Order: sequence, then C-alpha cells, then structure tokens
Amino acid sequence: MASNTIVLSNGTGQEVLNQLNAIFPAISSWQYGSTDPSAYAVAGMMWVDTGNNLIKQRNSANTAWITQGSFDATTGAITWNNATSAVSAATLQTARTIGLTGFATGSGSFDGSGNLSIVTTGSISNATESTAGIAKIATTAQAKALTDDTTIMTPAKIPSALNATGFAPLYACRAWVNFNGQGTVAIRGSGNVSSITDNGTGKYTINFGTNMPNIDYAVTTAVDNQGAAGIQGAQTTGYALDN
Repeated sequence: MASNTIVLSNGTGQEVLNQLNAIFPAISSWQYGSTDPSAYAVAGMMWVDTGNNLIKQRNSANTAWITQGSFDATTGAITWNNATSAVSAATLQTARTIGLTGFATGSGSFDGSGNLSIVTTGSISNATESTAGIAKIATTAQAKALTDDTTIMTPAKIPSALNATGFAPLYACRAWVNFNGQGTVAIRGSGNVSSITDNGTGKYTINFGTNMPNIDYAVTTAVDNQGAAGIQGAQTTGYALDN
C-alpha cells in the first residue's frame, strides 16, 4: 500500500522518473495513510484511512468517499459493512450454535474450523392416537386378548385373533342380533341392527342400522327350543323372520 499523488508533473527526466517510481506503487495498490487523497482520487479508488481505521472507496461520481468497512490497526483484520458472504474463509467470524429439537435434543458451537458432532439426549415415547412416537406391534397373545389399545395389529395377527387358521380370505359379518321374541321384543345384543319389528307370533323384521349394498346376502338364524326360523323378503334395509 502507498499514498502518493498519481498526477504526473512536468520536470526533468530524473524528476519525471522519480515521480513515476512513486506513482506506480500508488496505482498498483490501495491508497494508505491518514491524509485524504481526494485531490488526485478517481472513481472506485480504495483508501485505507489510518487516521480513522476505516476502509473507504471513492463513489462513481468521484465526489465523495463511501465507508465500506473498518479494520483493526493491531491485527489488520477487516470488518466489511453489510457483508453477506465471503468467497472463502478459514472460520466463521462469529461462531453459530446449531441445535436439535424434537424427539432428541442437543446443540453445539460451529465456527467452520472442523466437523461438528452433537451429543443428543432424550427418548421417543410410544405413539398414541394424537401423538407421534414409537409404534409397537402386538404379540400373538395381545392380538388374541383384544384388550391392548397401544399396539398395532399386523395382517398375520388378525386370523390368529379370530382363532382362524390357514390363508383363506376372511370376511366380516355385516350385521348380527340376539333378541328375546317372547312378549315385547327385546334386543340382548347386536351389531348394525337398529330395531326389530314384531309382525305377530313368531314373525319379526330385522332392521339394519346401515343398509346392505344389495339383497344378495346370506343369513343364518337359530331359535331356542323352536327349531329354525325361515327368511322372508330380504331387503337392503333388513329381512323378515317367520318361525
């Protein structure tokens, strides 16, 4: 760095040579010193203002200096104004803390000088209907007991839970009912049966809660101490029994 006028004055050969020897270092580097070089400044010229520890650049109109940063007079370190990125650097000017949150937590300071390893703490809880977590698969015993509400039933466990063997397909029952038909009809237990209509002695209509997709469904019945009941008039909404 040098501080010298870059205007060449008339003179003898030796005088001009001396001026050139002073000008060349000035134009091949930044201006350096506490004296303002505005008298011979050009647009874009850089000036290290040692009087104020500032880095300045001449504006495009060559009418004023723009402060682009500052420097430490002891270390020479430069801090640029509005710096957003650097082409390369050994470390970050300010170390950053990188943290992890969620199931595992941890943090570490990173300045770019090497890789960062973060030691995490915490544990993952079991999943629930509303909380993400570890999902456990039900054991065969849990599948058969049908009481555990915190594990997942796999396809292979479903037949076992229903005491079914082999690989034939399984089909669910669409509706069922157990009722007392003597006197006032009373439903003891049911699934997808909304009500039973008493049509007379030994005659009932089973009404579905949700209709069947069509009338091509099978019905099986059993009647205590009376023999089997006959199916009359199957509909998507229900069917009639005639004992």
